[in-house]
Amino acid sequence: MKPQNYLGLTLQHFHCFLQIAEWGTMVRAAKEMNVSQPLLSQKLAQLETGLGCKLFRRYKNTLVLTEAGERVRRELTEIMGTIDRLFQEVRSADSERPRVLRIGCSNGEEVSRLNTLDLLMQQAFPETAVDFVFDNRPSLQGKLLSGDLDILYMTDTENFIKHKSVNYRKIYQASLYCIVDGLSPIGKRERITWKDLDGLVCFWPMTLKDSLITRDIQKLLRERGIDLQFDFRDSDYYTIRKYLKIYNGVTLSLNNALDDTSFRLHHLGGLSYPCIAAWKKSDGKRLEHYVERLVSITRSLNERSGRDPP
Repeated sequence: MKPQNYLGLTLQHFHCFLQIAEWGTMVRAAKEMNVSQPLLSQKLAQLETGLGCKLFRRYKNTLVLTEAGERVRRELTEIMGTIDRLFQEVRSADSERPRVLRIGCSNGEEVSRLNTLDLLMQQAFPETAVDFVFDNRPSLQGKLLSGDLDILYMTDTENFIKHKSVNYRKIYQASLYCIVDGLSPIGKRERITWKDLDGLVCFWPMTLKDSLITRDIQKLLRERGIDLQFDFRDSDYYTIRKYLKIYNGVTLSLNNALDDTSFRLHHLGGLSYPCIAAWKKSDGKRLEHYVERLVSITRSLNERSGRDPP
C-alpha cells in the first residue's frame, strides 16, 4: 500500500485505532466508543491509507495487529498519554489561576502610581482581572490571612513578614518623609529635618495609634529631644492632609512621591521599613508568578522615578 498525505489525520483516528487494538473487534470498539461501526471502519481505513500499510489482519473473528500495527500501537499509546497529561496539567494550572487577583494596598499609596501598576499588571495577565483593595495596614493583614486577599502589597511597618503563615518578597526599603502644605511657614523651607519638627503637630491616622511604626517614631523623637505632638484623627492618609491646610503641622509618609503638588515632600530618614509583596504559604506556587511580576514592575517604576532603591 502506497502511503498518502497524512496531514488530514486527527487524534480521533489514533483513538479509534487504539480502541480497535484493545477490543479486537469493530463491533466491541464501536460500542465502547459509542460511535457507529461504519465510522470506525472509515477512520481505520483513512489511517492505514495515510501510513501506507495494513495495521490489522483477521484471525477467525478477531482483528490482530500486524507487525507495523504493533509498532504504531506502542508509539501512539505513548503519544496519546503525553497529550492527555499535557491537557490535564494545563487545565489544572488554569483552574488554580485566580480569575480575579485581589491585591491589598495601603491607603497611603499615591493614585497615579497604582494606576500605572494596575495597567502593567493587566497587560501582563490579560486573562485575570486585577482588583486593588485599599485599607489600613492592620486590616489588610487580617484580610490576607482570612483569604479575602490574594497578595498584600505594602510597606511592612509591623513585622508582618515574621508571620509563620506568610511568604513574602522584599521589593525595596522605604524610609520616612514628611508632608507639609506648600503655603505654610514650614512648607516654604527648602529643606526640613527632624529638628525642624520640634514644637509642631503631626496629624496621624487613629488606626496607627498603637502600631509599631508609631512607637518607633516616638522613640526616635525622644532620643533626639524633639517635641513633635501626635494628633490622632479618624482619617486615612489622604483625608488627613486637609488639616495641613488649616494648621502649621505635618504628617509623615513612607512614599517619596505626591500627586497633589500643593503639598511639599521632604526626606527625613532615621527609620526605614521593607516594602513587600506577601501571600499565604497555603497558596504555594499558585500566586508566585503574579508576585514575581508585581515585584519586577515596582522595581522598574522605582528606577524611572528615582524612588527609594531596593
